[in-house]
Parts: sequence; structure tokens; C-alpha cells
Amino acid sequence: MTNMGSKSFFDKNTMTREYLIITNKIEIRDKLAELGRDNCILSEHDIPDDADIQRIKSEGKNGHFFLMYFSSAEQHFAVRKVIADHQISRATLMSNIFKLPFSEIEKYKDSGDFWDDDEYPSSNITLDRFLEIIAQIVDHIDHMAEGRGWIIHSDYHDRCGNCHAVLADDEKYCTMCGTKRGEGAFAHYDNKPDILYGSPVIMKWRCPKCGNVWVDWSYSERRYCKECGETGEYLKCDDPGGLNEVAEMTEEESQARMKRLLEE
Repeated sequence: MTNMGSKSFFDKNTMTREYLIITNKIEIRDKLAELGRDNCILSEHDIPDDADIQRIKSEGKNGHFFLMYFSSAEQHFAVRKVIADHQISRATLMSNIFKLPFSEIEKYKDSGDFWDDDEYPSSNITLDRFLEIIAQIVDHIDHMAEGRGWIIHSDYHDRCGNCHAVLADDEKYCTMCGTKRGEGAFAHYDNKPDILYGSPVIMKWRCPKCGNVWVDWSYSERRYCKECGETGEYLKCDDPGGLNEVAEMTEEESQARMKRLLEE
């Protein structure tokens, strides 16, 4: 399981964005440049043509965000069609177009060019206003790209050099993989989160080498001793119930349950 670090992944000194932003307005491109974003290209046309598509594909990026400003819903849906027709991989269209009247939605559905993804357009925002919120928009894009594994990191501050899990101050060894603090390949990594299914249980472990005992949620997979790196021996578990019960559990209740199991 991959652990998320507390340090912002927006630090350009320790990350590489493996995705491309495509825009149709030079003002947007220039604003992104001011924000230090060098992963943006300008489409020569509001509706990308074959030359634009060739440029986009030649970049060889993992993902594509079309950050466009349109004057009509027709342009919005025309770009969606271009994306589909040219099979641009892992593409997301984001624009100033948000709430299209229902009658217009039905018209586009009938045409076969409508993608039902809750981004129903209507144009009611100026380009100046769009530029004012660009910083928030691209931060949101970073969050989406992070979840898809399109941001590559090299930050190993308080992280395991092998599996890049976050290390607590008192951990001499990584509890996720057993690697000694400060050792490992220190390879670049993504922080794409794992999806967890089922009800987690609290598990109790003991190190057969140094005798250290610890408890943790089963989904964390922290089965290595923080003192010596040895694989822990499973002792027992405490099932708190279904996912609803876990979701409703307060932090105090969770800590108390873990403390009780540790003392048993």
C-alpha cells in the first residue's frame, strides 16, 4: 500500500508532471507560464486540427487535460468529438462551459456526440474571471493527476528509500517493507493511492528478533518491526465491524481500541 506524505506534491523541485495541458487561448498559456507550468501547449485553433493532434501525441505524455475557453457549447462538444475520433489517450476536457439547458442536452444526445459526465455546459464566465481562478484549476488538475499516477516524485524526506512510505520520527526501519532508514534505491515514484475494499481489522504483531510489539489497521500492512526491520509474527486481531462502523468511529475510540488490543 502506498502512503501519502504530508509534504505538498506541488513542489516543482521534487516532482515531474507526466501529463500535458492543452489550451486554445494564449492568455491561458501565458498565465500557466507565470505559475511555472511548463507542461502546457497552445492549440492553434479552438477546435484542434490534425497538426494540433500530431503535436499533442508527439509529446508522449501519460495523460491529457484540455483546459479550454469557449464562446459556445458547440465548440465544447466539437472538441470532445475530436478527442474521441483521434483516440487521444486518457484525456479530460475542462472548460468555462458548465450548465447547458436541458433542451440543449437532449439535442446533443440525439446527435450522438454527447458524453454523459455531469459537465453540462453553459457559458457565463468571462475570460478574465477564468484567468483569475486558473491557479485553483491547475491545482485541482494536479490532484487528479496524482490520483492517476501521472506525477512522478523524487522527494525522500522522511520516506523509505525502497518503497517511499512515510517514516515516523521514531522508525529506524520501514514498517511497510523492512528497509533500514536511509537505505534503498531511491527511485522516482508516483503516489497513486490504492483502493481498499472490505472492513479493516486491527492486528497485533510481535517481533521475533527484538520482542517489539505493535498494533495497526490491517490495510496498512505495517508488518515489519520499526526497531530492527524483522518481519513481525501475527498474534491476534480485533474486528471493529463493517465499514459503516469504522467510518462512524471517532479518533479517540479508534485509539482506545488499538491501545486495548496492545495491552491484551
